[in-house]
Amino acid sequence: MRCPGRSGTVVLLLPLLVALEAGAASAADHVTSGAQLRLRRTPAGGTMILALRDVNAIPAPGGADDPSLTGMVITLFGRTSQQTSTFSASPGQGRPGWLVRSAPRVSYAYVNPSARPGGGALATAVLRGASGLRVRARTAGLALAEPEGAVAVRVEWGNERVCTIFENDAIRRDDVDFFLGVNAAAPQIADCDDLTLGGGTCGTSTPTCGGTCPGDAVCGGNPTFGCTCVSPSQPCGDTAPVCNGECPSGEECSRTGGGPYPACGCLPIASQPCGEQFDACGAGDCPAGTSCYSFRFSVVDYCACASEPPPSPCGRECPERWTCVGPVPGFPAMCVPPFCGGEAPACAVDSCGGGVPNVSCTALGSSTCICVEHCSGGEPFPTCGGTCNGANSICVAVDGKCLCG
Repeated sequence: MRCPGRSGTVVLLLPLLVALEAGAASAADHVTSGAQLRLRRTPAGGTMILALRDVNAIPAPGGADDPSLTGMVITLFGRTSQQTSTFSASPGQGRPGWLVRSAPRVSYAYVNPSARPGGGALATAVLRGASGLRVRARTAGLALAEPEGAVAVRVEWGNERVCTIFENDAIRRDDVDFFLGVNAAAPQIADCDDLTLGGGTCGTSTPTCGGTCPGDAVCGGNPTFGCTCVSPSQPCGDTAPVCNGECPSGEECSRTGGGPYPACGCLPIASQPCGEQFDACGAGDCPAGTSCYSFRFSVVDYCACASEPPPSPCGRECPERWTCVGPVPGFPAMCVPPFCGGEAPACAVDSCGGGVPNVSCTALGSSTCICVEHCSGGEPFPTCGGTCNGANSICVAVDGKCLCG
């Protein structure tokens, strides 16, 4: 939709809370310790061996999280290279496939003799109560072109996600073409999301946010309010200031709010986003139910979508033809009359257009000429008890005169 015109104003917007959720909302996350992660890259493909202990999310056979029914996906996150690699075991029982046992304890065993070197299919996987998880693939997954510094791991089946990070003292070797981590303690992380496990170097070391982020995420924000990795798989409204999130078909994620607290929203493709406009806020497009208005932060004007015009910073409507200006550093917002011709004290008395009783171009101070209404009747300066035509005007003593303001 097209937006109406602008009005000068001051507003403080609510700070944007960026909720970074790259994983499925219904997933149950389990942060655990790691027994071993061994990655070796060779010209033929290499190997990946992963063993996790303390895996308590062993599903019941036949249930919604049975890996023989849902399959299993393993993702590696290289912290230095910012690479990710995915391995999978398809659902289905048999050979290749899963063998499920209920006694003496629940266990799931997967075997795929046709897993190719360098491919993304798991060769074997064992998930067993009280023993944990052990998987093997015929490729390292990560390029290992340089030391990784740390490698995070996530294993998913059904609605369950188990993750850990091999880092710090758990790293025994970290060379080109080879990584070995053992006995990794459970990391102090809140979830198993991509952005949590991928790490990255998105930070505030420069005047603008920069650095790397995991996967296809982008480092956005500003050093004053914080830099963060923003993923395009998030809803559009959660990706400010980058505005690279998901939208319905036919729409794209656009900047719907400017200024110090930018906002994002879905707009039809090829729109003119309100938040990218400056002086011509009325030309900006907004989501349904909102319009593009002019706002002010300190001395900076910007455009943003809102459900109604912002309130006047002057606290009331200004007299007819007056304008609410400010605030500016050191001065509050105030109603300012229109300026007129000449230079004080020789102001062009008839340059205010006429038509309004008692309004003339009047000297204010040593150099300013303004169109102002003189009070009618009442006591002379400095008492100034006269009346004014404007509903929001009162008679005040200013610079030796009784003026309406």
